[in-house]
Amino acid sequence: MSAGSSPVVDIQNVRRQTLATAEVLSTLPMSTKHVNNLVTLPPGFAGLADVDGRYSSQVGGSFHGKRGTKVAFDGMGVENTSGNSSCQINAAAVQEMALQTSGISTDTNADGPVVNIIPKEGGNNFSGILAGFLANDSMEGTNLTPELESRDLTTSNSTLKMWDESISLAGPIVRDKLWYFFAGRSWGFSRKQAGVFWNQSTAPGAPPTG
Repeated sequence: MSAGSSPVVDIQNVRRQTLATAEVLSTLPMSTKHVNNLVTLPPGFAGLADVDGRYSSQVGGSFHGKRGTKVAFDGMGVENTSGNSSCQINAAAVQEMALQTSGISTDTNADGPVVNIIPKEGGNNFSGILAGFLANDSMEGTNLTPELESRDLTTSNSTLKMWDESISLAGPIVRDKLWYFFAGRSWGFSRKQAGVFWNQSTAPGAPPTG
């Protein structure tokens, strides 16, 4: 080891931290790219995983049974009192996430883990990213069986549409002094629940019933 290199083990503090880099964030096979759901990376978190494309956006849950997650965007707190995110953070603007689960310093009044989301920045080189996906009901199976149909159930739960589109641009305004970064994102989903129908009597222009 050279004299100027850093030691492999940090002997200055007892903090336990997981770093989700930009490479990890871009390659994880998740139905939703919302950054808050990525706190499932360290073992011990519960009640957070998105397994069916619901696009949940809360950090909530618990870590080894303990609640009180603190969420920050570049050091600025963005969570509410229950530990859920009060802001919809644009995943296209995130460079990396630091997840602290123990050994947290005294400058953070956290009951549980601490999540700090680091945003992307501009630079002297022009760059851009265009990403997206789209899914609909033709890409999903159904569990509607003859037994259910015999009980007058004609439809099953299904995803009508799910999308996630983003674009980001970065570059210099004044080289070595001033840069810009822009990121825009549109995402959402539409689902159909079995046995749930609109009450047409409350639709605009519907005749009164009685």
